[in-house]
Amino acid sequence: MSATVTPLPWLQNDALFRSECAEGHAWERWIAQLFALHGLDVELPEQEIREDVADRGRFRGSKDLVVAGRVIEVKTRKMALASAFDPLFVSSVDKWAAINPKPFAMVIVFREDVQIRAIPGALISRSKIVDVPDRVRGESCPSHAIPKRELRTLDRLIRALRTGKER
Repeated sequence: MSATVTPLPWLQNDALFRSECAEGHAWERWIAQLFALHGLDVELPEQEIREDVADRGRFRGSKDLVVAGRVIEVKTRKMALASAFDPLFVSSVDKWAAINPKPFAMVIVFREDVQIRAIPGALISRSKIVDVPDRVRGESCPSHAIPKRELRTLDRLIRALRTGKER
């Protein structure tokens, strides 16, 4: 006898939420170390995992990293860069709207091949909006999408952080 298992909706799945937060924090610490190794001043705000997903509103406006005085948002994807969709899903419209101030850049870590890319924050704000299915959360939502050709390398972001100019 087989049974169909229906996944919990994202907003009711505290275990998935805590797991995703913990994993995201680990990657944020790793990216912070990379910036520090390149001689940049890095502030890693206190990382706290909420008790449950319903508490997420309290963390709106929190920053992942502050590097050389500029806010950097860190995201990870459970895929290789080569297998990512084009255009690349960057952030849901709702999540991006809640981020204030807007970051100087977003760093995306592709976990399968440990590729790191960056996107200037200003580019995200004027990006294309598409409906994207989220395999982790089991839902789809309107999201900002960036053509893969717009992705920057980490060294390019580091130069921009040192000069204060997005390129």
